[in-house]
Amino acid sequence: MSSLIRLVRAGFVLAVAVAFGGLIAAIGCFWQSGQIFVGSTSIPIGLLAALAITWTGCTVVGSLTTTAAASFAVGAGWVLTVLTLSAQRPAGDLVVPGAWYGYAFLVGGLLIVVISSFRSGIKNL
Repeated sequence: MSSLIRLVRAGFVLAVAVAFGGLIAAIGCFWQSGQIFVGSTSIPIGLLAALAITWTGCTVVGSLTTTAAASFAVGAGWVLTVLTLSAQRPAGDLVVPGAWYGYAFLVGGLLIVVISSFRSGIKNL
């Protein structure tokens, strides 16, 4: 009976980790295009905030759980959400545009997710 409870608990932790990865990805997708202008120069404050929340979310899950699978689950939720929101809708809507800050969010966020997952995986060996 004890092993069944541990299995259910592990499944719940993984499901919450995937949902949390999706949440931080959705927040990042909508924030990444935010810019402030100083004169004629734009500062990508939204991109920096989106990457910071991605790093913070991955680090928090990696440090709170004792299994490497939770960190990979956060990464899976992040990637699935970002890929879904970066695809063009039939009406032409697009959440993550094909501009430099959209690509920077995709590549930078993916690097953050992969590095955080492997760091927590190595730590929990």
